[in-house]
Amino acid sequence: MQATAVFPAEPTSVAAARRFARDALVGWGVSNTAIDVTTLLTSELVTNAYRHGLSEACVNVNMRRNAVHVEVHDSGAGGRVQVRPLDVDSDDGRGLLIVHELASRWGSMSGESGTLVWFEVPTDDR
Repeated sequence: MQATAVFPAEPTSVAAARRFARDALVGWGVSNTAIDVTTLLTSELVTNAYRHGLSEACVNVNMRRNAVHVEVHDSGAGGRVQVRPLDVDSDDGRGLLIVHELASRWGSMSGESGTLVWFEVPTDDR
């Protein structure tokens, strides 16, 4: 199962992408825990696409055998994607740290066509 949508580079896209992911996962019968984690991480990555990629975000949600796999692609200038150390005095910089801590796996690719960041969340509650 797969669902794909494109969201414009604007603040309202974050909530729209969260609803999109939630609706797909509810329809596929995914557990509430996996839905909650997936929607949080999706909103973090769409926020990054909007703020740093300065472009629309293509969100692709896939059901795999034991995990939800989400990819967020932006066509911005691309650049190195890395988790920054937590700065408690900063209002930003926590998105990838949250992804790193809550996803079972995650990664990224950057190039001329932009940046793609993906993550996986297990679908079983064990």
